[in-house]
Amino acid sequence: MPIKSVKMARYANEKIPVIAIPEDLIRQIDQADDVEATSIRLAAETVTALESSCAGVHLMMLGAERRIPRILESAGF
Repeated sequence: MPIKSVKMARYANEKIPVIAIPEDLIRQIDQADDVEATSIRLAAETVTALESSCAGVHLMMLGAERRIPRILESAGF
């Protein structure tokens, strides 16, 4: 799930039991000059890191579906 804002990340951590967004990722979003680009980069890094562990990923875009091509391109797909 690409992080759209610090508020969204904190809400997800507090209210959705199966989600645990690391504080480091939240900090990167908080300090970003371009939140969307940083969110795409972080999502792509996550997809890349999971590539050897699973057969696929399910991106929960929550209204940011237009970011999918950029995430996948950044991840090398």
